[in-house]
Amino acid sequence: MSGDKRRNAYGNPWRTGLSLGLLGFFIAVGVGLPSEELVARIPPGLAVPLVLFIIGVAVVLDMLGVAVTAADPVPFHAKASKREPGARQALYLIQRADRVASIAMDITGDVTAAVAGAATVAIIAGLAEGLHVPHSLLNALGIGVITFLFIGGKAFVKGYSIRNANAIVHVAGLVLNGIEEVTRIQFAKPSRRKNGRNRGAARARTRPRRPQVDEE
Repeated sequence: MSGDKRRNAYGNPWRTGLSLGLLGFFIAVGVGLPSEELVARIPPGLAVPLVLFIIGVAVVLDMLGVAVTAADPVPFHAKASKREPGARQALYLIQRADRVASIAMDITGDVTAAVAGAATVAIIAGLAEGLHVPHSLLNALGIGVITFLFIGGKAFVKGYSIRNANAIVHVAGLVLNGIEEVTRIQFAKPSRRKNGRNRGAARARTRPRRPQVDEE
């Protein structure tokens, strides 16, 4: 891919960075402010599965973010020409790899970390009541465990994501295709350029030729 085509495919980096940064800011503030108060009301027995679920979501989205940047679009072009389910949506994700990776890895990482931290506070508060252990020590241990699970989980799936990038993106495309069928909202709209070219070529083939007049 040439430099101009690559720049057009990934868009303006300044505009992309600014828009995604603002999106991450508002999501983090909107989720972070009420999360600690809401999670504090959850019993510690439910808070632990909630934290594990949040970490699992963050790891899966991180895996998708790595996969879209490493996937090869050529096989999906062939599948999309055959109208295989999920192929068009997979190409949609690959063509927007920078934005998908930023949303899946950066924005959701901040949001899930905020919610997981709030849930950890609720767990530590419940444990501190029954244990004669300094609260600061429990906080440090809780933060260490959360950090270990986040970083370790993401590091574990990165190599798998690179080796199986096309398979992961294909699954994501199938999921997006299912969402489109249920909601009737098309995220990846079919390209009309090829159809327009075909119609133009068909008109050109069926257009009658002018009779040639011999000049004397």
